[in-house]
Amino acid sequence: MIGAWETREGKMHRPDSQAEPPVRPGPPPAESVTCPNCGKANHKREYYCYACGHILTTAPATKKLGGDFDALDPDVRWGTSYFDQSMAVILEPRDGGAALTVEPKGDQEVVIGRSSRDSIMLPDVDLAPYRADAYGVSRLHATLRCRGDTIVISDLGSSNHTFINGQRLHPHELRCLREGDELRLGHLVMKVHFQRRPARRA
Repeated sequence: MIGAWETREGKMHRPDSQAEPPVRPGPPPAESVTCPNCGKANHKREYYCYACGHILTTAPATKKLGGDFDALDPDVRWGTSYFDQSMAVILEPRDGGAALTVEPKGDQEVVIGRSSRDSIMLPDVDLAPYRADAYGVSRLHATLRCRGDTIVISDLGSSNHTFINGQRLHPHELRCLREGDELRLGHLVMKVHFQRRPARRA
């Protein structure tokens, strides 16, 4: 039926011709930077390409910190790795500040990092108020996720790495967290505690 209708009446319903969209005027050569992904010219003050959204080389990167990371002696106290859905992770910064409570749900990833004015994606746990930029924490630094009766952490390829009790994690390696572990993101050191959430009233 559709084929018969197209043969009989289709020629009477041709789509209107549409003009090409106007070309966006590019910035002067001295004020432009070329997107490494699509080759479009962007203003040098832009952090992301207007055409494809690729990050430009002008975007401020996480500062690569110098010095010997291994010289920061960890305060190690081994504890239990048991963690269930009724518990929360408490991250207590060593240099002061309010403790952070992280409540993973199911197998959903919780992203730890820092926000910045040019961030497109925001972390679930924002360490910006803890001078995360100065400590070398990446925007998307690491993830937490429940796995069985444990909680695991994974580094997201951060610039200044993730450490547990002084041991560096390889990017995307899964490591189990324990009560009392010392977690270090860049130079930001936090003590890990597990806490059972209060029971909800019916």
